[in-house]
Amino acid sequence: PDGKVLNTRPIGTGAFGDLAITPDGQTLIAGGANGKLRFWSLPDAALTITKTIGKTLVHAVATSPDGKLLAAEGSQGTIQILTLPDGESDVSFQGDGSLVVSLAISPDSGLLASGHQSGAIMLWDLKNYLARGYLFDPKNNASNGFVYRVSDSTGERSVYFTMPCGSPLPPGAQCVCNCVRGTYE
Repeated sequence: PDGKVLNTRPIGTGAFGDLAITPDGQTLIAGGANGKLRFWSLPDAALTITKTIGKTLVHAVATSPDGKLLAAEGSQGTIQILTLPDGESDVSFQGDGSLVVSLAISPDSGLLASGHQSGAIMLWDLKNYLARGYLFDPKNNASNGFVYRVSDSTGERSVYFTMPCGSPLPPGAQCVCNCVRGTYE
C-alpha cells in the first residue's frame, strides 16, 4: 500500500517477455530471452529454477489458479505445459504456427486460452489435453474462413471450428467445406 520496493536483484542480460506469480504468492516466473523460464522465490527473489523451453523470447506465461500448472509459449506457435512447483515439462500444444502473445487459464484450471499474432484465440482442454476451439473475428481476418473438424482418439466426438482462410489446419483436422470469400455483419 505504501509503494515501497520490497526487493531488487540483478537478473543478467536479455529481455523478458512476460511474468506470472503463482497463486500462493511464493514464486515469480519470468519468460525470457533464448527460450528461458526463470523461477524466483518470493519475497527474497532467490533464483530457484532455470529451464529452457525454446530458442527465442518467451512471450507469454500463465499459472493455473489451482497452482499446479504453468503454460508458456515455447517457440513459434508451441505452448508448453509444465507442472508446478518443479517446472517439469508435461505436454505441449501446437497452435496455428503464429506467435503466441498471450495465455490465460480459466478459474477451474480446466481451460487454456492462447492468443496468437494471427488474431486467433485457441482454446485447449487442460484435463484431457485436447484442442477445444478456435476463435477469430472474421471482420478482422479479411472476412474469410473455412470450417474444420477434429475427432477425439475414439472417433466418437467431433468438434467443428471456423478459421481464417489460409490458416494451417491443426494436426488431425479435416477440412469440411470450401473457403468462401464474403463479408460478415
